Amino acid sequence: MLVPFQSRIEGERMRGKTAAAEDLTAKKELALEVIRRLKAEYPDAGCTLDYDHAWQLLVSVRLAAQCTDARVNVVVQDLFEKYPSVAALAEAEPEDIEAIVKPCGLGRSKARDISACMRRLRDDYGCKVPTTFDELFDGVYSIHWEELLPADAAFPVTGSSLNSQLSSVPACQSIIKKAVVKRLMQGHRTTSLPETGAEYKIRFMLRKNVCEIMLDTTGDGLHKRGYRRNSMEAPIRETLAATIADLGRVRRDSLVEDPFCGSGTLLIEAAQKAMNIAPGLKRRFAAERYSFVPAAVWAEQRQKALSESKLDVGFEAFGYDIDPAAVALANANAKLAGVDHLIHFQQRPVAELSHPKKYGFLITNPPYGERLEDKKDLPALYQTLGERYRALDSWSMYLITSYEDAERYLGKKADKNRKIYNGMLKTYFYQYAGPKPPRREKEQK
Repeated sequence: MLVPFQSRIEGERMRGKTAAAEDLTAKKELALEVIRRLKAEYPDAGCTLDYDHAWQLLVSVRLAAQCTDARVNVVVQDLFEKYPSVAALAEAEPEDIEAIVKPCGLGRSKARDISACMRRLRDDYGCKVPTTFDELFDGVYSIHWEELLPADAAFPVTGSSLNSQLSSVPACQSIIKKAVVKRLMQGHRTTSLPETGAEYKIRFMLRKNVCEIMLDTTGDGLHKRGYRRNSMEAPIRETLAATIADLGRVRRDSLVEDPFCGSGTLLIEAAQKAMNIAPGLKRRFAAERYSFVPAAVWAEQRQKALSESKLDVGFEAFGYDIDPAAVALANANAKLAGVDHLIHFQQRPVAELSHPKKYGFLITNPPYGERLEDKKDLPALYQTLGERYRALDSWSMYLITSYEDAERYLGKKADKNRKIYNGMLKTYFYQYAGPKPPRREKEQK
Protein backbone atom coordinates (compact mmCIF):
# COMPACT_ATOMS: atom_id res chain seq x y z
CA MET A 1 0.00 0.00 0.00
CA LEU A 2 1.33 3.47 -0.87
CA VAL A 3 1.80 5.83 2.05
CA PRO A 4 0.71 9.42 1.37
CA PHE A 5 3.71 11.77 0.97
CA GLN A 6 2.62 13.98 3.86
CA SER A 7 2.28 10.95 6.11
CA ARG A 8 5.79 9.81 5.23
CA ILE A 9 7.15 13.25 6.11
CA GLU A 10 5.30 13.26 9.40
CA GLY A 11 6.59 9.76 10.13
CA GLU A 12 10.17 10.83 9.42
CA ARG A 13 9.73 13.86 11.64
CA MET A 14 8.42 11.69 14.45
CA ARG A 15 11.33 9.30 14.08
CA GLY A 16 13.72 12.27 14.07
CA LYS A 17 12.15 13.68 17.23
CA THR A 18 12.30 10.24 18.86
CA ALA A 19 15.98 9.86 17.97
CA ALA A 20 16.75 13.36 19.26
CA ALA A 21 14.86 12.64 22.47
CA GLU A 22 16.72 9.35 22.92
CA ASP A 23 20.03 11.12 22.28
CA LEU A 24 19.19 13.80 24.85
CA THR A 25 18.14 11.13 27.34
CA ALA A 26 21.42 9.29 26.81
CA LYS A 27 23.38 12.49 27.38
CA LYS A 28 21.45 13.20 30.57
CA GLU A 29 22.09 9.66 31.82
CA LEU A 30 25.79 10.03 31.02
CA ALA A 31 25.93 13.38 32.82
CA LEU A 32 24.23 11.89 35.88
CA GLU A 33 26.69 8.99 35.84
CA VAL A 34 29.63 11.41 35.70
CA ILE A 35 28.18 13.36 38.64
CA ARG A 36 27.62 10.12 40.57
CA ARG A 37 31.23 9.06 40.06
CA LEU A 38 32.60 12.46 41.02
CA LYS A 39 30.50 12.48 44.21
CA ALA A 40 31.69 8.97 45.03
CA GLU A 41 35.33 9.88 44.41
CA TYR A 42 35.12 13.28 46.15
CA PRO A 43 32.34 12.95 48.76
CA ASP A 44 33.53 16.00 50.68
CA ALA A 45 34.25 18.22 47.67
CA GLY A 46 33.30 21.85 47.97
CA CYS A 47 34.21 25.27 46.70
CA THR A 48 37.82 26.05 47.62
CA LEU A 49 37.34 29.79 47.19
CA ASP A 50 36.68 31.64 50.47
CA TYR A 51 33.68 33.98 50.49
CA ASP A 52 30.85 35.18 52.70
CA HIS A 53 28.59 36.70 50.03
CA ALA A 54 27.67 35.81 46.45
CA TRP A 55 29.28 38.97 45.06
CA GLN A 56 32.57 38.01 46.70
CA LEU A 57 32.44 34.62 44.96
CA LEU A 58 31.78 36.44 41.69
CA VAL A 59 34.98 38.46 42.20
CA SER A 60 37.02 35.43 43.27
CA VAL A 61 35.91 33.37 40.26
CA ARG A 62 37.18 36.13 37.96
CA LEU A 63 40.51 36.26 39.78
CA ALA A 64 40.89 32.46 39.64
CA ALA A 65 41.43 32.47 35.87
CA GLN A 66 45.00 31.15 35.35
CA CYS A 67 45.61 31.42 39.09
CA THR A 68 45.34 29.00 42.02
CA ASP A 69 42.41 29.25 44.42
CA ALA A 70 44.88 29.37 47.31
CA ARG A 71 46.49 32.54 45.99
CA VAL A 72 43.09 34.10 45.25
CA ASN A 73 42.01 33.47 48.85
CA VAL A 74 45.06 35.39 50.09
CA VAL A 75 44.67 38.30 47.67
CA VAL A 76 40.94 38.90 48.28
CA GLN A 77 41.52 39.35 52.01
CA ASP A 78 43.12 42.72 51.29
CA LEU A 79 40.63 43.49 48.50
CA PHE A 80 37.50 42.85 50.59
CA GLU A 81 38.98 44.58 53.63
CA LYS A 82 39.50 47.77 51.62
CA TYR A 83 36.24 47.42 49.65
CA PRO A 84 33.76 45.56 51.93
CA SER A 85 30.68 45.93 49.70
CA VAL A 86 29.51 45.97 46.09
CA ALA A 87 28.99 49.74 46.28
CA ALA A 88 32.49 50.33 47.64
CA LEU A 89 34.13 48.18 45.00
CA ALA A 90 32.02 49.80 42.27
CA GLU A 91 33.36 53.22 43.31
CA ALA A 92 36.97 52.07 43.22
CA GLU A 93 39.21 53.01 40.31
CA PRO A 94 40.35 50.03 38.20
CA GLU A 95 43.96 51.07 38.81
CA ASP A 96 43.46 50.78 42.58
CA ILE A 97 41.88 47.32 42.16
CA GLU A 98 44.73 46.27 39.88
CA ALA A 99 47.32 47.19 42.50
CA ILE A 100 45.76 44.65 44.88
CA VAL A 101 44.87 41.80 42.48
CA LYS A 102 48.09 41.94 40.42
CA PRO A 103 49.55 38.81 42.14
CA CYS A 104 46.72 36.76 40.54
CA GLY A 105 48.03 37.56 37.06
CA LEU A 106 46.34 39.48 34.23
CA GLY A 107 45.82 42.25 36.78
CA ARG A 108 44.74 45.01 34.42
CA SER A 109 42.06 43.03 32.56
CA LYS A 110 40.77 41.39 35.74
CA ALA A 111 40.55 44.76 37.49
CA ARG A 112 38.56 46.22 34.61
CA ASP A 113 36.20 43.20 34.61
CA ILE A 114 35.64 43.38 38.36
CA SER A 115 35.02 47.14 38.23
CA ALA A 116 32.51 46.82 35.37
CA CYS A 117 30.77 43.88 37.05
CA MET A 118 30.39 45.66 40.39
CA ARG A 119 29.04 48.79 38.70
CA ARG A 120 26.44 46.70 36.88
CA LEU A 121 25.42 44.99 40.11
CA ARG A 122 25.11 48.38 41.77
CA ASP A 123 23.27 50.17 38.96
CA ASP A 124 21.04 47.39 37.61
CA TYR A 125 20.50 44.99 40.51
CA GLY A 126 20.68 47.02 43.68
CA CYS A 127 24.01 45.46 44.66
CA LYS A 128 22.50 41.94 44.64
CA VAL A 129 23.55 38.95 42.51
CA PRO A 130 20.67 37.82 40.21
CA THR A 131 18.88 34.59 41.16
CA THR A 132 15.76 34.53 38.93
CA PHE A 133 15.09 34.06 35.21
CA ASP A 134 14.06 37.71 34.86
CA GLU A 135 17.31 38.82 36.43
CA LEU A 136 19.25 36.38 34.25
CA PHE A 137 17.55 37.77 31.13
CA ASP A 138 18.22 41.36 32.18
CA GLY A 139 21.84 40.62 33.02
CA VAL A 140 22.52 38.94 29.67
CA TYR A 141 20.61 41.65 27.78
CA SER A 142 22.71 44.38 29.40
CA ILE A 143 25.83 43.03 27.67
CA HIS A 144 26.66 44.97 24.51
CA TRP A 145 26.37 41.94 22.23
CA GLU A 146 26.06 44.11 19.12
CA GLU A 147 29.66 45.20 19.68
CA LEU A 148 30.82 41.59 19.75
CA LEU A 149 28.58 39.68 17.32
CA PRO A 150 27.73 40.75 13.75
CA ALA A 151 24.11 40.52 12.59
CA ASP A 152 24.70 37.24 10.74
CA ALA A 153 26.60 35.52 13.56
CA ALA A 154 25.66 32.00 14.61
CA PHE A 155 25.60 31.85 18.40
CA PRO A 156 24.78 28.48 20.02
CA VAL A 157 24.39 28.59 23.81
CA THR A 158 25.66 25.84 26.11
CA GLY A 159 26.39 25.73 29.81
CA SER A 160 25.92 24.14 33.20
CA SER A 161 24.27 24.79 36.56
CA LEU A 162 25.34 23.55 39.97
CA ASN A 163 23.86 24.35 43.39
CA SER A 164 21.83 27.21 41.93
CA GLN A 165 18.21 28.28 42.13
CA LEU A 166 18.11 28.24 38.32
CA SER A 167 18.86 24.53 37.99
CA SER A 168 17.36 23.77 34.55
CA VAL A 169 20.15 24.06 31.97
CA PRO A 170 17.76 23.97 28.94
CA ALA A 171 15.66 26.75 30.50
CA CYS A 172 18.75 28.87 31.12
CA GLN A 173 19.91 28.25 27.56
CA SER A 174 16.57 29.46 26.25
CA ILE A 175 16.53 32.59 28.42
CA ILE A 176 20.10 33.52 27.48
CA LYS A 177 19.44 32.92 23.79
CA LYS A 178 16.33 35.13 23.88
CA ALA A 179 18.19 37.91 25.67
CA VAL A 180 21.02 37.86 23.12
CA VAL A 181 18.54 37.81 20.22
CA LYS A 182 16.64 40.81 21.57
CA ARG A 183 19.82 42.77 22.19
CA LEU A 184 21.26 41.99 18.74
CA MET A 185 18.02 42.93 16.98
CA GLN A 186 17.96 46.24 18.77
CA GLY A 187 21.66 46.93 18.39
CA HIS A 188 21.80 46.05 14.69
CA ARG A 189 18.35 47.53 14.00
CA THR A 190 17.06 44.40 12.31
CA THR A 191 14.17 42.00 12.68
CA SER A 192 16.06 39.01 11.28
CA LEU A 193 19.13 37.13 12.55
CA PRO A 194 19.96 34.46 9.94
CA GLU A 195 22.89 32.92 11.90
CA THR A 196 24.66 32.07 8.63
CA GLY A 197 27.98 33.75 9.45
CA ALA A 198 30.91 32.89 11.71
CA GLU A 199 30.14 30.93 14.87
CA TYR A 200 30.39 32.63 18.26
CA LYS A 201 29.84 30.00 20.93
CA ILE A 202 28.27 31.43 24.08
CA ARG A 203 28.83 29.49 27.28
CA PHE A 204 27.39 30.05 30.74
CA MET A 205 28.30 28.65 34.12
CA LEU A 206 25.94 28.89 37.11
CA ARG A 207 27.56 28.13 40.47
CA LYS A 208 25.74 28.90 43.71
CA ASN A 209 23.53 31.49 41.99
CA VAL A 210 26.51 33.24 40.36
CA CYS A 211 26.30 33.23 36.54
CA GLU A 212 29.34 33.64 34.31
CA ILE A 213 28.66 34.40 30.62
CA MET A 214 31.55 33.70 28.27
CA LEU A 215 32.44 33.65 24.60
CA ASP A 216 34.37 30.52 23.61
CA THR A 217 37.58 31.90 22.13
CA THR A 218 39.24 28.49 21.76
CA GLY A 219 36.96 26.22 19.72
CA ASP A 220 38.45 22.72 19.78
CA GLY A 221 39.93 21.77 23.15
CA LEU A 222 43.31 23.26 24.04
CA HIS A 223 44.79 19.76 24.07
CA LYS A 224 44.50 19.72 20.28
CA ARG A 225 47.81 21.35 19.36
CA GLY A 226 47.53 20.80 15.63
CA TYR A 227 50.37 18.34 15.11
CA ARG A 228 48.75 15.01 15.99
CA ARG A 229 46.74 13.98 12.96
CA ASN A 230 46.28 10.41 14.24
CA SER A 231 47.10 8.48 17.37
CA MET A 232 47.44 4.95 18.66
CA GLU A 233 44.99 3.25 21.01
CA ALA A 234 44.55 5.00 24.40
CA PRO A 235 46.61 8.12 23.61
CA ILE A 236 47.56 10.61 26.30
CA ARG A 237 46.26 14.14 25.83
CA GLU A 238 48.79 16.75 24.79
CA THR A 239 47.97 19.02 27.75
CA LEU A 240 48.55 16.19 30.21
CA ALA A 241 51.78 15.25 28.42
CA ALA A 242 52.97 18.86 28.74
CA THR A 243 52.14 18.81 32.47
CA ILE A 244 54.18 15.63 32.91
CA ALA A 245 57.10 17.25 31.07
CA ASP A 246 56.85 20.17 33.52
CA LEU A 247 56.69 17.91 36.56
CA GLY A 248 59.55 15.89 35.11
CA ARG A 249 61.78 18.99 35.11
CA VAL A 250 62.53 18.89 31.39
CA ARG A 251 65.00 21.61 30.45
CA ARG A 252 66.69 22.91 27.28
CA ASP A 253 69.58 20.44 27.64
CA SER A 254 67.71 17.39 28.96
CA LEU A 255 68.20 13.83 27.78
CA VAL A 256 64.82 12.04 27.72
CA GLU A 257 63.69 8.51 26.84
CA ASP A 258 60.23 6.95 26.55
CA PRO A 259 60.22 3.14 26.17
CA PHE A 260 56.46 3.10 25.42
CA CYS A 261 56.29 6.09 23.09
CA GLY A 262 53.11 5.22 21.14
CA SER A 263 52.37 8.17 18.86
CA GLY A 264 55.16 10.19 20.51
CA THR A 265 53.09 12.74 22.43
CA LEU A 266 55.17 12.81 25.64
CA LEU A 267 58.47 13.34 23.85
CA ILE A 268 57.03 15.86 21.40
CA GLU A 269 55.63 17.98 24.24
CA ALA A 270 58.94 17.69 26.11
CA ALA A 271 60.86 18.81 23.01
CA GLN A 272 58.52 21.74 22.43
CA LYS A 273 58.98 22.78 26.06
CA ALA A 274 62.76 22.60 25.65
CA MET A 275 62.56 24.78 22.52
CA ASN A 276 60.07 27.17 24.14
CA ILE A 277 57.60 26.54 21.32
CA ALA A 278 54.25 28.06 22.24
CA PRO A 279 51.50 25.42 22.58
CA GLY A 280 48.89 25.71 19.87
CA LEU A 281 51.20 27.60 17.53
CA LYS A 282 50.22 25.27 14.69
CA ARG A 283 46.46 25.33 15.28
CA ARG A 284 43.62 27.80 14.81
CA PHE A 285 41.35 29.29 17.47
CA ALA A 286 37.67 30.17 17.30
CA ALA A 287 38.35 33.83 18.09
CA GLU A 288 40.40 34.17 14.90
CA ARG A 289 37.03 34.41 13.15
CA TYR A 290 35.69 37.04 15.55
CA SER A 291 35.19 40.39 13.89
CA PHE A 292 36.17 42.41 16.96
CA VAL A 293 39.67 40.87 17.10
CA PRO A 294 41.84 42.30 14.28
CA ALA A 295 43.65 39.69 12.19
CA ALA A 296 46.81 41.75 12.61
CA VAL A 297 46.77 41.06 16.36
CA TRP A 298 46.82 37.31 15.78
CA ALA A 299 49.59 37.63 13.19
CA GLU A 300 51.65 39.82 15.54
CA GLN A 301 51.33 37.40 18.46
CA ARG A 302 52.14 34.37 16.31
CA GLN A 303 55.25 36.11 15.04
CA LYS A 304 56.21 37.07 18.61
CA ALA A 305 55.80 33.45 19.73
CA LEU A 306 57.91 32.25 16.80
CA SER A 307 60.66 34.72 17.61
CA GLU A 308 60.81 33.47 21.20
CA SER A 309 61.40 29.85 20.15
CA LYS A 310 64.89 28.53 20.94
CA LEU A 311 66.62 26.63 18.14
CA ASP A 312 70.03 26.14 19.78
CA VAL A 313 69.04 23.63 22.47
CA GLY A 314 70.94 20.59 23.66
CA PHE A 315 67.76 18.59 24.22
CA GLU A 316 67.79 15.02 22.90
CA ALA A 317 65.10 12.35 23.13
CA PHE A 318 64.67 8.69 22.23
CA GLY A 319 61.34 6.94 21.85
CA TYR A 320 60.81 3.20 21.58
CA ASP A 321 57.83 0.99 20.82
CA ILE A 322 57.39 -2.61 19.70
CA ASP A 323 54.77 -1.58 17.13
CA PRO A 324 56.30 -0.38 13.83
CA ALA A 325 53.09 1.50 13.02
CA ALA A 326 53.46 3.48 16.26
CA VAL A 327 57.06 4.36 15.40
CA ALA A 328 56.06 5.55 11.93
CA LEU A 329 53.21 7.63 13.36
CA ALA A 330 55.45 9.14 16.06
CA ASN A 331 57.98 10.19 13.42
CA ALA A 332 55.22 11.82 11.34
CA ASN A 333 53.80 13.67 14.35
CA ALA A 334 57.25 14.92 15.41
CA LYS A 335 57.84 16.26 11.91
CA LEU A 336 54.50 18.11 11.95
CA ALA A 337 55.40 19.54 15.37
CA GLY A 338 58.78 20.77 14.09
CA VAL A 339 60.86 18.75 16.58
CA ASP A 340 61.80 15.69 14.50
CA HIS A 341 65.48 16.73 14.55
CA LEU A 342 65.53 16.35 18.35
CA ILE A 343 63.75 12.99 18.72
CA HIS A 344 64.83 9.55 17.50
CA PHE A 345 62.12 6.88 17.33
CA GLN A 346 62.97 3.19 17.00
CA GLN A 347 61.22 -0.16 17.18
CA ARG A 348 62.61 -1.71 20.35
CA PRO A 349 61.21 -3.61 23.39
CA VAL A 350 61.55 -2.26 26.91
CA ALA A 351 63.94 -5.13 27.74
CA GLU A 352 66.55 -3.46 25.49
CA LEU A 353 66.25 -0.05 27.18
CA SER A 354 69.70 1.42 27.83
CA HIS A 355 71.81 4.54 27.42
CA PRO A 356 75.50 5.22 28.07
CA LYS A 357 75.03 8.79 29.32
CA LYS A 358 74.22 9.87 32.88
CA TYR A 359 71.54 12.16 34.35
CA GLY A 360 68.77 11.40 31.88
CA PHE A 361 65.01 11.25 32.34
CA LEU A 362 62.65 8.35 31.71
CA ILE A 363 59.23 9.88 31.05
CA THR A 364 56.65 7.33 30.02
CA ASN A 365 53.02 6.23 29.85
CA PRO A 366 53.26 2.41 30.02
CA PRO A 367 50.32 0.06 29.33
CA TYR A 368 47.62 0.08 32.00
CA GLY A 369 46.04 -3.30 31.25
CA GLU A 370 42.52 -1.89 31.00
CA ARG A 371 41.46 -5.02 29.13
CA LEU A 372 41.30 -8.15 31.28
CA GLU A 373 43.31 -10.22 28.79
CA ASP A 374 46.21 -7.75 29.07
CA LYS A 375 46.42 -7.60 32.88
CA LYS A 376 48.30 -10.88 33.14
CA ASP A 377 51.25 -9.37 31.24
CA LEU A 378 51.63 -6.31 33.46
CA PRO A 379 53.70 -7.74 36.36
CA ALA A 380 56.47 -8.94 34.03
CA LEU A 381 56.38 -5.73 31.99
CA TYR A 382 56.69 -3.43 35.02
CA GLN A 383 59.34 -5.68 36.55
CA THR A 384 61.40 -5.39 33.35
CA LEU A 385 60.94 -1.60 33.30
CA GLY A 386 62.16 -1.38 36.91
CA GLU A 387 65.23 -3.51 36.15
CA ARG A 388 66.17 -1.44 33.10
CA TYR A 389 65.69 1.80 35.02
CA ARG A 390 68.03 0.67 37.79
CA ALA A 391 70.62 -0.24 35.16
CA LEU A 392 70.74 3.37 33.97
CA ASP A 393 73.37 5.54 35.65
CA SER A 394 71.95 8.42 37.75
CA TRP A 395 68.65 8.72 35.85
CA SER A 396 65.25 9.94 37.04
CA MET A 397 61.96 8.27 36.10
CA TYR A 398 58.48 9.76 35.81
CA LEU A 399 55.60 7.54 34.75
CA ILE A 400 51.82 7.80 34.65
CA THR A 401 49.68 4.67 34.97
CA SER A 402 46.44 3.39 36.46
CA TYR A 403 48.09 0.08 37.41
CA GLU A 404 47.88 0.05 41.20
CA ASP A 405 50.64 -2.55 41.66
CA ALA A 406 53.14 -0.49 39.66
CA GLU A 407 55.47 0.27 42.60
CA ARG A 408 55.43 -3.36 43.72
CA TYR A 409 56.67 -4.71 40.41
CA LEU A 410 58.94 -1.77 39.63
CA GLY A 411 60.77 -2.86 42.78
CA LYS A 412 60.95 0.54 44.43
CA LYS A 413 58.60 2.96 46.16
CA ALA A 414 58.29 6.29 44.37
CA ASP A 415 59.72 9.43 45.96
CA LYS A 416 56.43 11.18 45.13
CA ASN A 417 53.05 9.95 43.94
CA ARG A 418 50.34 12.23 42.55
CA LYS A 419 46.80 11.28 41.57
CA ILE A 420 46.03 12.59 38.09
CA TYR A 421 43.01 12.01 35.85
CA ASN A 422 43.68 11.02 32.26
CA GLY A 423 40.24 11.91 30.91
CA MET A 424 37.82 10.01 33.15
CA LEU A 425 40.46 7.46 34.15
CA LYS A 426 42.13 7.82 37.55
CA THR A 427 45.86 7.39 37.20
CA TYR A 428 48.95 7.79 39.37
CA PHE A 429 52.02 9.82 38.52
CA TYR A 430 55.06 8.14 40.09
CA GLN A 431 58.20 10.25 40.47
CA TYR A 432 61.61 8.71 41.00
CA ALA A 433 64.15 11.50 41.37
CA GLY A 434 67.72 10.67 40.43
CA PRO A 435 70.79 12.62 41.56
CA LYS A 436 71.27 16.07 40.08
CA PRO A 437 74.20 16.56 37.73
CA PRO A 438 77.13 18.56 39.09
CA ARG A 439 76.93 22.26 38.45
CA ARG A 440 78.81 23.44 35.40
CA GLU A 441 81.52 25.95 35.96
CA LYS A 442 80.49 29.42 34.89
CA GLU A 443 82.11 30.56 31.69
CA GLN A 444 84.59 33.34 32.11
CA LYS A 445 83.28 36.58 30.78
